[in-house]
Amino acid sequence: MITGAGSGLGQATAQLFAQEGAHVVVADISQRRAEAVAAEISQTNASRAMGLQADVTQSQAVNALVEQAKSAYGPINILVNNAGIAQIKDLLDITPEDWQRMIDVHMKGTFLCTRAVIGDMIAA
Repeated sequence: MITGAGSGLGQATAQLFAQEGAHVVVADISQRRAEAVAAEISQTNASRAMGLQADVTQSQAVNALVEQAKSAYGPINILVNNAGIAQIKDLLDITPEDWQRMIDVHMKGTFLCTRAVIGDMIAA
């Protein structure tokens, strides 16, 4: 499972895992981007891929993401916490709300996703 895999580094990571034979869960805030990357992977690799939408800052969304992934592929053995956002602004133009959103995606998202799959990893 790779978060933020609908574009950029996450997309490239998903493609590399697929090339190595992994079943890939492409998770992204954008359902459209996640499905597009998963479709591309499925067309060019023998690996299976599915695109799922999730906001990594929301515990229920993360839990639903993990349940869908496990339902399709079984226990999750690998997690890449790639979801991230950036505010391309001068520091004085970043609002406290902008800053909090970055913290939530980067830190809370990593915590929630890791917590949701750690049981599978410990069992493995």
